[in-house]
Amino acid sequence: METVYKIKIELESTDEVDLAHFLHLVAEDVEEGRLIKEQSTKGTVKYEKVERCEHCNGTGEVATDEDDGEGHIMQGVGAEKCLCQK
Repeated sequence: METVYKIKIELESTDEVDLAHFLHLVAEDVEEGRLIKEQSTKGTVKYEKVERCEHCNGTGEVATDEDDGEGHIMQGVGAEKCLCQK
């Protein structure tokens, strides 16, 4: 499994400097591992950390090759359950 970080930021300001400063603070929090589930300072940041399979990217299926019956292999046309689903 790989760790996937999701960050949703909602900002509203009439001052670009305010926005830049807020984004700088968020970047520092990410870099230092200080993000909490939800924080607010002139805006809202929602942070989520989830585990996702690196084979199927969370879809639960992986592409497989299939034989067309005449000896030709068609790559990636089939699908089967991923190891993470078994």
